[in-house]
Amino acid sequence: MSNAVLKSDYLKNGYFDENMKPKKEIYIEWAQYIADEFAKQGVTRAALRRFYGQVKGLQPLLKNENLFMEHKHRLYPINPLANYQYNREENGLPYIFVQFFEKNLKEAEKSHLHFQAFIDHFQSIIAYFRGK
Repeated sequence: MSNAVLKSDYLKNGYFDENMKPKKEIYIEWAQYIADEFAKQGVTRAALRRFYGQVKGLQPLLKNENLFMEHKHRLYPINPLANYQYNREENGLPYIFVQFFEKNLKEAEKSHLHFQAFIDHFQSIIAYFRGK
C-alpha cells in the first residue's frame, strides 16, 4: 500500500477566494488531481460512493447555518471511519483517502457555506473519477 500524500498547497487557503466565492480549483484542478490519485492508489468507485453518500446524507440536517451549528457534530465520525478503512488488513484504502477527509472535514466544519463547498468538491471528484 502506497503512502502517497496530498500536495502541500491543496486547500492551503480553503475553498474560497478573497470575495468568498468558491475557487475554480475545487471543481477542476484539485478535483482532477484527487480523482487521479485515488485511482492510482486503488480507491474503488464503491468506497468513494459510500463515503460520498455519508456526506451527502447529512445535507438535509445541515441545510442552513442554524441547523449546521446544531448538527455539525455529525461530520466528526467520518474521519475515524476513513481511518478504519485505511487500517483494514484486507482491501484497506490508501492513506491519501484519510488525508483527503482530514483536510476537507477541517474546512467543512467551519460553516454551512464551507460544508456546501465540500459537497461540491467531492461531487466533482466523483465526476472525474468515473473515467478511471
